[in-house]
Amino acid sequence: MVYLKRVVLGVCLTLKALGNNIFEIIKPNPNHYLELTRHNSWILSEDSFNGDRAQMGFRDYAYKDKFYFPKNAKIHYVKKLTQIDESKLILDLTSGSSSPDLYKEKQYLLHKRFFDYNSNRVIKRIIDIDTNDKADLVNLLNNPLNKLQTLSILKEELDYINNLIDKVNFTDSQKKAFIHLLKNTLTLIWGPPGTGKTHFLALSVLCLIELYKSTNKPFKVLITAFTHTAIENCLNKIVELQEIYTFSNTPVHKIDIQKIETPKVINIGKEDAFSYLQRNNVCIIGETTYAMLKVLKNTDIQPFDMVIIDEGSQMRVPESLLVLSRLKDNGRLLIAGDDKQLPPIIKGQYPDKDEESKGPLLHKSIFECFSSIDDGRITCQLLENFRMNTTLSTYPALKIYGEKYKPFNTEIANRKIKVKNPNIEIEMLQDILNPDFPLILCILEGLKTGIENIVEAGLVADITEYLRNNLIASSTNKPYDDTEEGDKKFWKDGLFIVSPHHAQIIAIKNELKKRSLREPYFVDTVDKMQGQEAEAVIISYGLSDPEYALLEKEFIYSLNRLNVAITRAKAKCIVFLSKYLLSPPLQVLDNQESLEGISYMLGLEQFVKQHRTEKIYELEENVKLNVYKFSIKYQDGEKKTL
Repeated sequence: MVYLKRVVLGVCLTLKALGNNIFEIIKPNPNHYLELTRHNSWILSEDSFNGDRAQMGFRDYAYKDKFYFPKNAKIHYVKKLTQIDESKLILDLTSGSSSPDLYKEKQYLLHKRFFDYNSNRVIKRIIDIDTNDKADLVNLLNNPLNKLQTLSILKEELDYINNLIDKVNFTDSQKKAFIHLLKNTLTLIWGPPGTGKTHFLALSVLCLIELYKSTNKPFKVLITAFTHTAIENCLNKIVELQEIYTFSNTPVHKIDIQKIETPKVINIGKEDAFSYLQRNNVCIIGETTYAMLKVLKNTDIQPFDMVIIDEGSQMRVPESLLVLSRLKDNGRLLIAGDDKQLPPIIKGQYPDKDEESKGPLLHKSIFECFSSIDDGRITCQLLENFRMNTTLSTYPALKIYGEKYKPFNTEIANRKIKVKNPNIEIEMLQDILNPDFPLILCILEGLKTGIENIVEAGLVADITEYLRNNLIASSTNKPYDDTEEGDKKFWKDGLFIVSPHHAQIIAIKNELKKRSLREPYFVDTVDKMQGQEAEAVIISYGLSDPEYALLEKEFIYSLNRLNVAITRAKAKCIVFLSKYLLSPPLQVLDNQESLEGISYMLGLEQFVKQHRTEKIYELEENVKLNVYKFSIKYQDGEKKTL
């Protein structure tokens, strides 16, 4: 066996062959987190000098989009990885003539393979756009405001649409945004957490479809996003609202459906989509930007009267060009997102501004690229919060979204969790779980650990055990059933546990097992929580080592990640932070993004302390837990702090 820093850091795993392609994980590394991933995304090599040399010599980039096995490669491809339990895996392998034989009890190394099926195709398409003199796209990126044009709307059309607006009950900010969309060629929808962005997009599409059907004008709509899930959620919402408001029937299509469950969204193959677009003057179709490369191979075809990019704050500029180039010259472009939530995944460091070319922010999201240049003419912010109560929405409003960002009505404003048994023997848990205090900040002092905090994990597990046994579902006004189906509903609608590190996630799961709670648990990173909501959310940072925090400052002190985490809960948010994280070393402050995150984290502490109800609990020698409870309620039409 060779000693590898990659093993220590969790970049690869050491396995022992058990026979029949079953492997045992040797000393599972808490830094590593396995996910079931796509075809051919892993490499298996011998755990030896020669095996490691073969792995390091494999030409990842040359084979980044190839499914066939390279000649003379002394490794194995892993086509599929199935995790039997925490320590055992089944590997579906592809091997070549030079691949080493597998021997029982012998050790091997499992590495993530670099796989990129799309970049070459995207680059080719961008070159096609450039060589075909699509100067309007370049101008759009350099100055989006040049795209902004006022559309001519006839009086009878305006009267018709006003009747529709009254019928569908837009909120005040949604109505303002829709009118902007109706009258202009470019609209950015800034949709903070809980503001019903998907609902707004779906309803806007239906209203515009009705308008153009009434005037016998063509109207072809493309809905795209960073993920299949976002596209399918929007299409599903269109079908749902079409029935609720009894709009005329317009078929809703999705190219290559992934997960959607409604049969009323119609699956259409890439090979049939183009002819469908040609045959129908009014249609709604959803697809990824990459699918567009196969559907519309001719570079000059621009079939869409309206292009909607949902999750625009996660879609990079290059991918967005694949659909922007398919919009008619005077068509409507709507980009929805929130650049204060998770950004696109970018590897590498890039300057925010190209001072020489004065070019656009090509490495940022398409939403941020446009919003950073906006002078107020294209951005419409949704303001009514349908998720969080007043307590939970006040701090994000104060720091990011503005004072007009508030709960939609009094019922939402005064939301709180309901529990079967409000009496808890342990005073500390009674304080933390008190339904009258939706925001709880727990600060650990005197405990210095690395990326795994067992004490904090135990506290999280104690809170979770109580909630699993006592939380009442708001949808049924009954406790969650003590069954596997009840578990699924609890972890879907009742509680999320968020942690930035896989080591802490594993520690929390281990503590949950000790309390005999059934798997699977919804304990994961912030990336898996965006776009979702639950009655209660527990945020466990775990980390209390300032040196480790310094190594991962951009990740630990991320304003976007913390903002996403604390805006998932409807009625109860419990945040665990270490005193060390709230006293960062000076080296952290030299990074602007980290500085913004620190400001947000420290601001949360100060915000809660200003209105605090504080108690200090001794957990063990020299280890204290400071519990800060915070609540704002509406009473007689005014906010009142408890």
